[in-house]
Amino acid sequence: MATMSGLLEQALARSRGRDLDLVGIGACTWDTLLIVPEFVQGGGVERAESMVQQGGGPVATALCQAARLGCRCAMIDHLGSGPVADLVAGDMAAHGVDTRWLQRGEGEPARAMIQVRQRDGERAIVFAPGSDREPQRPPGLDWNQVRVLHVNGRHEGLVLGAISEARAAGVLVSFDGGAGRWRPGLAPWLRQTDLLVVAAGFAAEATGEHDPERALAALRDLAPPALLLGITCGADGSWLVTPNGESGPVHVPAWSPGRVIDTTGAGDVYHGALLGGLLQGGAVADAGQLAARRAGLNCGHLGGRGGLALP
Repeated sequence: MATMSGLLEQALARSRGRDLDLVGIGACTWDTLLIVPEFVQGGGVERAESMVQQGGGPVATALCQAARLGCRCAMIDHLGSGPVADLVAGDMAAHGVDTRWLQRGEGEPARAMIQVRQRDGERAIVFAPGSDREPQRPPGLDWNQVRVLHVNGRHEGLVLGAISEARAAGVLVSFDGGAGRWRPGLAPWLRQTDLLVVAAGFAAEATGEHDPERALAALRDLAPPALLLGITCGADGSWLVTPNGESGPVHVPAWSPGRVIDTTGAGDVYHGALLGGLLQGGAVADAGQLAARRAGLNCGHLGGRGGLALP
């Protein structure tokens, strides 16, 4: 695999040897997914062809993928207590994520019931938000031993302070902008982001541009310190660029699993694999191709983490 050059490589090289490659702050969920012939309507009943239960959440799933690729990852969230919290923590640990900062107490994690239509992978989701309590700063967290902080707009009370502390310690900040999740209040987050990769819908809402290359250029104004900018466009692939033009804009085609079963978590897996590739010294284009392949593989299985264990 080719090595990177320039500012991004230098920034990652300075943090080699730290204890943790990736720390994430976000919401963990517990998901129940069912493949159905058609969505249930009007009080009807459908027989599920298959069902799985697994952990979810954008940042949490990204960390699970990065950990599967060999990165040392730890997650910060308030799980609450009870059997669902135990399931969430156990699932993350099974994927190799350090769970010492998954905090317990009142409330419980969010849950989702997701119907996946068999013929086309379309989804219908019922979501129960849980307690949504803010996690506290873990007393044992030393940002000088972390390489990248990954966030997605959740837990503002903790994250803005964490971003400031992390950047002061030479930690790169990665932001995942999901489709439909743009809001003007995120502008302060983006101004402190080093690795900004967002969904096409997020980019369009934030910049007013629908063409990926023009949107990438506009994102530079929202994230002046960014060493890497990216836009994911689903089946149309993704675009990646470094601001100084060393890499990109590079178009990375989407990777097809042959038959798409479920697109749940595809963007989250992409983020985790992209970060994993970069942290392990890959070039931007190579890390993008790895991310596209891992996201595509996962779409051939049920659930946002259904394909993470595949080689």
